[in-house]
Amino acid sequence: MTGLLVNALAIILGTLMGMLIKKGLSENVKIHVKHTVGLIGIAVGIFDLIKTQNALFFTISIAFGGLIGALCHIQDGIDRLANYLQRKLSKGDEDSTLGEAFSSAVLFFCVGAMVVYASIQAGLGDMEMMYIKSVLDGITALILAANLGWGVMLAAIPMCILQGAFICFASF
Repeated sequence: MTGLLVNALAIILGTLMGMLIKKGLSENVKIHVKHTVGLIGIAVGIFDLIKTQNALFFTISIAFGGLIGALCHIQDGIDRLANYLQRKLSKGDEDSTLGEAFSSAVLFFCVGAMVVYASIQAGLGDMEMMYIKSVLDGITALILAANLGWGVMLAAIPMCILQGAFICFASF
């Protein structure tokens, strides 16, 4: 579970740093950092796909993951939870972006092949992918928090639940 704690701390620290430099990042820098994080994620995925002995399983897993997510209406559930948090935690502030921050962060931190793959690898004792994901999530949290505020930090909770379940499942 060390990798999971590192990932949660990266999100929390990234959010806090983003809140501190909220006005200090130009839109150009934010866009370039987002693109860089995306490219790193793609590159890591491609390198691991090349290394794997079972590319078919990897491909089928991604396809079924997307299908299951769509059939279960996971996005609708995330949006309902974000709206609930917005109502309860923003204290009537009409300009609050808390719900949007939470929803965006959950999509970044909890959706995608790296979430599943890094968690399973961590459950099997290999922390490298989880540490890479932690760095990417910390940088993403910084950018999201600089744009949307502290609601990004709340996404560490569902991230821990989801990745913790995958880690436990893989360790058996």
